[in-house]
Order: sequence, then structure tokens, then C-alpha cells
Amino acid sequence: MSMERADHLLPRLELLDIVQLREQWYLHFNSEAGNKLSAKLLRLAIAYRVQELEHDAVGRCDAILRIAQGQSRVREASGHGCAQQMKPRTRLLREYKGKVHEVLAVKNGLFVHEGQIFSSLSEVATRIVGKRRSGTSFFGLNGKSRRDRDG
Repeated sequence: MSMERADHLLPRLELLDIVQLREQWYLHFNSEAGNKLSAKLLRLAIAYRVQELEHDAVGRCDAILRIAQGQSRVREASGHGCAQQMKPRTRLLREYKGKVHEVLAVKNGLFVHEGQIFSSLSEVATRIVGKRRSGTSFFGLNGKSRRDRDG
């Protein structure tokens, strides 16, 4: 199985069953898809990845990192725990109330979501949910299930 161009694969994604989506995931991400990912989230992530590869998103990430490094209003040492130790360019995807949110770790616990820079993952989660939330819990980084986090 080889990778298809975006204009060929994207229209077909809606027709693929969960097994075929997992195969596409493996092909594009070179790893197994988690068992808890819904078909909807798989489709969205695969579509994003196909376009990311085709349009060289690494350059976009580099530009975001440069912007974040130039932000003096955000303190240098921020975040804590696993969020503080997250490698730059780590992308977190979270589906919440039917919308998929993407967060990019940039450096020293700084995160970018919808073009804004946040000094902690909890700030991002709070912005998404509309009330104070633990970022590690919201994004599933502490090992709890979504039901435990959203319940």
C-alpha cells in the first residue's frame, strides 16, 4: 500500500471503514492508532496528516516556533510536570463537543492553540472548555479515561 495524494485520498476517507482507517493511519503516521480513537477523529487526523505532508507543514511549525521565541510577554519558565517536559513540535489532538482542537508544544511548556500562545496546557484546556481544567487531564496525558475527565 502506498501513500495517495491528498486530492485522491481525501474524498474517499468517508467511505473507509475502521480497519481501512487504521491502515491509513499506520501508513501516514508509521504507528498504530489508539483503540479509543473514533472513526471521525481518525478521518480528521489522517486528512490533516496527508495535507501536512503534502504541503510541508514543518516550515509552518518552524515559523510558529520563531514567533513563540520572540514573545517576551510570556514568561520563559512555565508549565509543570509532563507538559513542561513535552518536546517542541509535539501535537495534541482533542475532540471536544464535536470540534477537534489541535495544540502545538513550542518550547519550555509553551503551547499554541488557534494562533495564540499559552503558558500552560491548563490555560489551553480552560479556554476550550470555558471553565478551569487540568490540561494534562483534559488531553489524556495522565492515564485517565475520557469518561473520567469529562464526567
